Amino acid sequence: MNIIKFDANICILTGKRGINQVYIDTIMVIELSRILVGIDGSEESMRAAEYAVSIAKLYNAELIAITVLTPDSSPGIKSPPLTVREIILLAEEEARLWFDKIKKKANKKEIQMTTEVIVAKRSVLSTVLEYVIDQKTDLIVVGTRGRSGIKKMLLGSIASGLVTYAPCPILVVK
Repeated sequence: MNIIKFDANICILTGKRGINQVYIDTIMVIELSRILVGIDGSEESMRAAEYAVSIAKLYNAELIAITVLTPDSSPGIKSPPLTVREIILLAEEEARLWFDKIKKKANKKEIQMTTEVIVAKRSVLSTVLEYVIDQKTDLIVVGTRGRSGIKKMLLGSIASGLVTYAPCPILVVK
């Protein structure tokens, strides 16, 4: 293990596979082993994924990319009325395309990555919070706004809810 000291307050320990621990003021240890990134296909969420990939590389952490579908999720395809099951299948297909883009970047950096499409039985926020707790996530990375189309909001409702209620640190990416 190598020790890199930036100054009296920050010390980084590195191993064979990258940074293992970061000490700040030699009291606080920041260890990240599981990073979750929320993807909805928006430009903001894809930019958040780029940050998540870089941070996962830095900490040699597992990256988990999720998208949450709700009964009112509608894929970007204009079509005649569909059944709920058909809508979910189309939305899952669309999510796989987003995940593939992120996986290419993660694979280039040799990051272990898993993806999951979750069909929410409750709100997106409560579904993500439950997932974060179940998966023992160390960091959540999200975009400022999703695909809701509300441009005037400073922070999207999901990102805002995560900042308020999540049990771990959140990185919100513009």
